[in-house]
Amino acid sequence: MLKIETINIKPDGSRHWFLTSKIPLRNADNKIIGLSGISYGIDERKEAEEAMKQAEQKWKFALEGSGDAV
Repeated sequence: MLKIETINIKPDGSRHWFLTSKIPLRNADNKIIGLSGISYGIDERKEAEEAMKQAEQKWKFALEGSGDAV
């Protein structure tokens, strides 16, 4: 599992996004004996993506509503 976006929703309803990577740890016999992982908080990036999506929708609506005036 490499660079998977995951979300954690806390009991208060707040959402926190992470970019997560996990790999199995194996012994000399190739048997899985553990797991190694790391997660990075990406809340700011997800907020920026959502803001861009909303701005794009507003522009699209404005352009569609303008008809031949553009």
